Amino acid sequence: MRSLIVDDERLARQELRRLLGRHPEIEIVGEAASAQQARRVIGEEDLDLLFLDVQMPGETGFDLVTSLPSAPVIVFTTAYDEHALRAFEVSALDYLVKPIEPRRLARTVERVLAMARTVAGEIPDGHDLSPAAVETTADTVQRVLAEELSEGGPTLEHLAKRLHMSARTLHRRLAAEGTTFRSVVTKLRMELAERALREPHLPIGEIAFRLGFSEPSAFHRAFKRWTGWQPLAYRRVHAPSAAVTSQS
Repeated sequence: MRSLIVDDERLARQELRRLLGRHPEIEIVGEAASAQQARRVIGEEDLDLLFLDVQMPGETGFDLVTSLPSAPVIVFTTAYDEHALRAFEVSALDYLVKPIEPRRLARTVERVLAMARTVAGEIPDGHDLSPAAVETTADTVQRVLAEELSEGGPTLEHLAKRLHMSARTLHRRLAAEGTTFRSVVTKLRMELAERALREPHLPIGEIAFRLGFSEPSAFHRAFKRWTGWQPLAYRRVHAPSAAVTSQS
């Protein structure tokens, strides 16, 4: 597939070119350091695929995509994962966060080639090419929440702002996936709590703080509501081989 790498950082372009060298199906026909340069190459070359940085001087990658009457398949590459949802709004096939991991890039190349086979009518039944196959809205919210839980009770409005959308849009997207913001928060807290309680030397009070509870007692009540267990009892059963820390 004839591809163009667009990134204002020369070293980033070189690294991506090096990684793509492991995938002979991807032919790099050029590089561009700005949206303006990329637009010129797109007009001159018959391209199948664009590896596109988001943040560039002048026009962003999003500006470039929305300015094109038609565009090749888009894979965004950026150091900022906060743009993921908007990337899929402009119909990007995938979204890679720098530094790009070779295995993650390999999965992207696989999806690109699968899409090419789809166009040619050769796609196997059941192959999922939707953006949701990469990360759902709930997945994204959960990932961002995990970074902020210790700072207190997260709100829908705050998370929506982090994801560069309105609270109403975030609520609607979660509803479309059959969940709610509150459910995502509860699920994440329960999973993190269960994982932490399996660590016998981590004080329960510290776990409560990490999960955004102002008081350990609030965590005790919440965990009992989620699981039917008191935190210490859960720990005794699930971390039986080590001395159990019971600090609250």
